[in-house]
Amino acid sequence: RSLWITPNYAFVADGQAGMEIYNINDPSLPIPAGDFKTSYVKKCDVVGSYAYAATWETGLQVLNVQDPDVPIWLGSVDTPGKAEDVKAIGNYAYIADRQSGLISINVATPSAPTIADSYDTPGFAKALAVFGTYCYVADYNSIQIFNIGNPYNIGFVGSFTPTGYPVDVFVEGTRLYVAASGAGCHIYDLIDPANPSFAGTYASTGSVKAVVASGNYAYLADDVADAVIINVTDPANPAFVSDYEVEDAVSDIYFSSNFLHVSHQFGGYTVLNVINKSN
Repeated sequence: RSLWITPNYAFVADGQAGMEIYNINDPSLPIPAGDFKTSYVKKCDVVGSYAYAATWETGLQVLNVQDPDVPIWLGSVDTPGKAEDVKAIGNYAYIADRQSGLISINVATPSAPTIADSYDTPGFAKALAVFGTYCYVADYNSIQIFNIGNPYNIGFVGSFTPTGYPVDVFVEGTRLYVAASGAGCHIYDLIDPANPSFAGTYASTGSVKAVVASGNYAYLADDVADAVIINVTDPANPAFVSDYEVEDAVSDIYFSSNFLHVSHQFGGYTVLNVINKSN
């Protein structure tokens, strides 16, 4: 289960249940809105009136969500591997396609998306983050770096191997955050985006499954401490601020407007008010 939040709606990639949409005008009371029943949805991205779903068995699905209560399927394109993550930028969507690496897809015509290019990675492409024309792929054993300035000619830039197993990546400002399972959360400087430089590590209690960041704080989905907030003002010494235990193991986390949205691994979704980050 993973999350994507817009100002008024939460889009939950709910695995075998497809994609569920909740009205969060009142964050304390999420109300079921629309849904989209399809094969195993791993992650989704929402840009404007369109939702892009990475589905495990059927690649990319494109929906019109101008009315989130009634999502409308527009088109799809299968990918050669298992679609794990998706990011949409302009007329292109990028898929972390597990055993098939990075896939770029032309979505200029949402009803007829087409594969533009692909680049296989040595491991299992599980998640991706984009910074300008650079794409960082969490490849389970390494971080693979690509230039996507030309989506029809993905260019390999380089790679590095963090401690642990990278399962999620997030870019905030000029920093790259890497959720590295039992090795915690690593922070890298992107002043030179082709050559990220190590800044620091937060040693987590459990295994970090997902990370997001905003300003001086990063938020971790930890399989022991659940939702964890750390202060990253000094990236060389990230400091614990607080944590919150939810009723089930966490699988993803998303920060938006002083609210932390946490999805549960086996169903369910929690919203936390984090205006006071220490409590």
